[in-house]
Amino acid sequence: INCLDHALEVVNNEIMRLDSSMEKAAEAINRSFNEIKSYVENRRHHLLQSLKTTKDQKLKILNDQLNVILNEKSKIEHECAVFQQASDIHILTQRIQELNDRIERMSLLGEPRENSFMKFEFRHNHALQDLARSLNSVGRIRVSSTYPPLCTAKIEPAVANLQCAIHIETVDYNGNVRIDGGDPLTVNIYDPYGKLYEYNCQDKQCGTYTIVFRPLISGNHKIDIRIFDRPISGSPFNVDVTKHNNPLWSFGKRGRGENELSMPVSVVVNDCIEREQVYVLDPGNSRIKCLTYDGKFIGHLATDSLLESTSTGLAYNSSTSTFYLLDWKSKLITEFSLINSNSSIENSQMNININHQITCSSFNEPVQIALFKQHLNSLLICDNNTLLIVHNRTGDLINKIDTRSLGIKTIKAFTIGLQDEIIISDHHIHILSYEGKYLRKLSSIIQQHIVDVDVHISHQPPDLIPTYYKQQQSRNEIIDESKSNHNLISKGGFYTALCVDKNGLLLAGKCEKDGNSHIEIYDNQGHLLRIIDSYSQRLRRPCSLATTSDGCVFCVDLTTDSIRKYRYT
Repeated sequence: INCLDHALEVVNNEIMRLDSSMEKAAEAINRSFNEIKSYVENRRHHLLQSLKTTKDQKLKILNDQLNVILNEKSKIEHECAVFQQASDIHILTQRIQELNDRIERMSLLGEPRENSFMKFEFRHNHALQDLARSLNSVGRIRVSSTYPPLCTAKIEPAVANLQCAIHIETVDYNGNVRIDGGDPLTVNIYDPYGKLYEYNCQDKQCGTYTIVFRPLISGNHKIDIRIFDRPISGSPFNVDVTKHNNPLWSFGKRGRGENELSMPVSVVVNDCIEREQVYVLDPGNSRIKCLTYDGKFIGHLATDSLLESTSTGLAYNSSTSTFYLLDWKSKLITEFSLINSNSSIENSQMNININHQITCSSFNEPVQIALFKQHLNSLLICDNNTLLIVHNRTGDLINKIDTRSLGIKTIKAFTIGLQDEIIISDHHIHILSYEGKYLRKLSSIIQQHIVDVDVHISHQPPDLIPTYYKQQQSRNEIIDESKSNHNLISKGGFYTALCVDKNGLLLAGKCEKDGNSHIEIYDNQGHLLRIIDSYSQRLRRPCSLATTSDGCVFCVDLTTDSIRKYRYT
């Protein structure tokens, strides 16, 4: 009985909403057609105004002609009066001839220069028929066969301070997937303290919707999703937002097989839409491994005659689709490209074409290479803790930067910023100009106060640090709660991997003295935004980073002989 009573109440409520929906739709129809009436009235007013303007123009021309006629008449009457007083026959004859000539010319004034014809035409073209057809297609009564109790939502794993997506699929009463959109969704996302989050909703117009929001703190979140103000299947959802950023996938272990690596040292990304691939320099196996963005093995580049175990640097120029391979022993930089990159791969081998090779007389032990974005003909080489800028075609030395004169004894990693600034690291992260001038040093994470356990930084914009959360506990309590993270990141160590993404965010892999490692993300002002702690699969020695256009980063871990993918935005 209770179930039937509940069903009765629900159906009656839907009938009431149906009446309300009809009233709202009727009001919308009236508003829309009043707008159409205003367009018709504006057109009528425009035509009447055009009619009056045309009449005034014609009238002015005719009045001007009348004035000319009256002036000429007055002149002729005056001259006739003068003739009557003239006595000289010769002068009189001449004046009569002139008067006759003028009268002959005046005959042109006998016809109006403008006419009185004006007529309104209504069917001179197809506008009326087009208007009728347009009016027949104006507006529609939209309905939906979506059945909310059978609609489902898939929620991606949620990490504090990272975007989280909710994918909603709608079906009808019979369970058939809907093929169009437009359903009125109501989404309420509550954090652990009951505060609502903002979100973006994307209607795919195929029966699916994507909700994107960014949880700011960890803990249990409540997500209420409704269609027609009726909850979908499973709503409201309880989502546990974690403070730990774990890998989306991990590839590799020590070995020589297809799914194995040996001392991987570098990773580059080809983010071309037609060919999104990841390339890992695997010098322990003397090869470059190619993977998909999903971590699936594709093949190896055919570099058997080129790559040795002493190859330590790999860079990729996406604008020219060329690779640069650095060998520290032979001191050679080889530029090569893929042959028929879109063709099928035979025997897991991807053929390459060697474009040219260069070296530099200043090379001693070149171990890392990076490409400038503004100075397209320059390569940056790390050689025995010295930075060398060489020409990419000739190998000529352009500039030599001795970082020891800047107080930097050991270069653990380096990369290049969007404006060709040189970013290097030891215990700290240092930024130099292209010419080698020291610009600034990023504050260490110890100096940037952590305001909660989710690693929100105190100088972030206010909307990233919820004030209601800061009101819940005192500052000392927050610091106590964040001791685990604070201990993780306050033990010194080195920054061993650097990368700058397309938006100017700096990603820095750091090895701590206790053997644990993590990845720090900084904005272009040097403010720490968040940390990738990889809690479920600890990083040991991140040695290379590469980002994708959709906010993910690939990290090569030298100690575990693996590559992992993380989200960082």
